[in-house]
Amino acid sequence: MRVLLIATGENHALAPLTNSIPSPMLPVINRPVMEHNIELLARQGFKDILVSLHHLGGSVEAHFGMGQRWGVGITYLLQREAWGSAGALKWAASSLTEPFIVMPADSLIDTDLAELIAYHQKRAAVATVLVHAENGGSQAMLGLAEDGRVTGLSQQRDGWHPWYNSGIYLFEPEVLNYIPQRTCSDIHSQLLPALLAADRPVFGLQTAGYWNTLGSFSRYEQAQIDWLKTAAGQNNGHVPASRHATIDGQAYGPAIWVGRNNVIHPSARIRGPVCIGDNCQIGREVELGPYTVVGPNVIIDDEATIQQSTILAHTYVGQLVNIEKRFVNKGLMIDADTAESTTVVDNFLLSEATPTIIGHGFRRLWEGALALLLLVLSAPVWLPAGLLMWLINGRLWDGIDYHAIQLETLHQGARM
Repeated sequence: MRVLLIATGENHALAPLTNSIPSPMLPVINRPVMEHNIELLARQGFKDILVSLHHLGGSVEAHFGMGQRWGVGITYLLQREAWGSAGALKWAASSLTEPFIVMPADSLIDTDLAELIAYHQKRAAVATVLVHAENGGSQAMLGLAEDGRVTGLSQQRDGWHPWYNSGIYLFEPEVLNYIPQRTCSDIHSQLLPALLAADRPVFGLQTAGYWNTLGSFSRYEQAQIDWLKTAAGQNNGHVPASRHATIDGQAYGPAIWVGRNNVIHPSARIRGPVCIGDNCQIGREVELGPYTVVGPNVIIDDEATIQQSTILAHTYVGQLVNIEKRFVNKGLMIDADTAESTTVVDNFLLSEATPTIIGHGFRRLWEGALALLLLVLSAPVWLPAGLLMWLINGRLWDGIDYHAIQLETLHQGARM
């Protein structure tokens, strides 16, 4: 069965982050959220995938190519305008001549699609919606009869027990007749009401699988936490982010993952769950706390502290900078709770990890190593002289009496 992934990037709930990164390419544990969905489809045997593109679609196509890496075939449908979720179906109509599944490319999902197909066929439905009892970040709700038939739609709670629309559908091709040409339209608020008004059979299948729309920065943060907890085996009975939660990189202990080609100072303190991407530099006495995700090609300078935050790729974090519950993309910093964003103009605090900064980091490492080498090579000269001075009068050549300092410090402590 063919699957249509809606990757048009029309969801701007995570702006200004999505001004430069389309929502399907937002990283969850250093992999685009759409990549997690393609892996889900590949595992369940769905090899024929259509992808609708609009906002910054070139970056999506450049990353996924024709899909060979995942063992699937991907066909791209580039929209010159934003047509909404239903409009994307109409745009792809010539490729949707048989029953097809629709999924949002920018939501993190783990569900059994074979169950959806069996349910849809048994009910002889023209449309089946995958619904969830718990809100994964959507305001789209609907009511179900005892037999699963959709009885009404709502954007707000209105007295009846709502089921939340996950954005995953199975449609018969005839639904395309209910979508107007070249008009921006939405599946939940326009296509489903049109089908109900025509008395066509629309059903909802209840699922308990993981679902997160990434519809806010707090939801995005929760997705990172859920995936780290799942991979570390710390779910404590909650629904896992994925039945196949994996993290790229070498595992150190149960909850720290480190990518390739990293330079991490021995004094850095890392407390998991933490994920560090490829080609990173972690400086002296850096502290990385639980639920921190560091993207690839990131530089974290000396004595910086990062807690429960996501540092996106190619970002430089300066010395002594303290970051907690934030998303950081180069000079842009966003509060995970309030979604307030700040652009930092001081390149010594936050900036893009440019070749100049990378070179500066390596130069500091080289200068430190060279200084240590010179110190070792000159030891036969200064070490005997210093030892001789110490044996003669308890002093080094700088004339400082360390015994006196220690005693004076002790006396001061006793008087306090």
